[in-house]
Amino acid sequence: MLQRLRDSRDLFSSVCILTKSPGVLLDDPEYVACLKGTGVEVQVSIAFWRDSQSQMLEPGAPPVSTRRQAVERLIEQGIDVALRVDPLFPRGVAGCVEYQSQEEDIAPLIQWAAAVGVLYVIASPLKQVYRRNRVQEFYDSLLPAFQTVRGAYRRMPEDLQHRLMSEMHEVCANNGLRLEHCFCNILKRNAGVPASYPSAEGKGNDPRPSRCLPA
Repeated sequence: MLQRLRDSRDLFSSVCILTKSPGVLLDDPEYVACLKGTGVEVQVSIAFWRDSQSQMLEPGAPPVSTRRQAVERLIEQGIDVALRVDPLFPRGVAGCVEYQSQEEDIAPLIQWAAAVGVLYVIASPLKQVYRRNRVQEFYDSLLPAFQTVRGAYRRMPEDLQHRLMSEMHEVCANNGLRLEHCFCNILKRNAGVPASYPSAEGKGNDPRPSRCLPA
């Protein structure tokens, strides 16, 4: 598919790959060459610094330490990488388990991202699918932070969402990294919408479609 996209690259405003397994992108030298030749942006999901947390909440994904090593190798190959710290879990809410720590996860993750050459950071607060709680114990452990139901989701209060994003924006800014909200990043790829949080300068609209590929 990447070879075909490379042949028609001018039809797309952007091409990105979203993955929790960036190591597989490095398995085949020809695949790496296609990534570089297509100008693909790779967005890697790493929501924790600690392997213990990722293995508890993402048991089917590679440990975050392994993902970080793959990110560094991709960047060394000259491939553009964005970091998805997504989702942001509630913190400072009475009765809620705190799965994600500002000091032990967020801060070291952003410091590392800046040091290795990650382009920018994408984040958004966690939301829960309403009445489809497949892992009941997990959802119950966070329920005090999700009292608002809107559409098909339970959501955190607006002030809590804003605080989480503001804290993320601050640590990104302190490390020289741009922060984009996940939803704005999607809009940007489809219409050239400015995506930085809380503000950014736009570059004008681009009518070409974008292409995001899971990996």
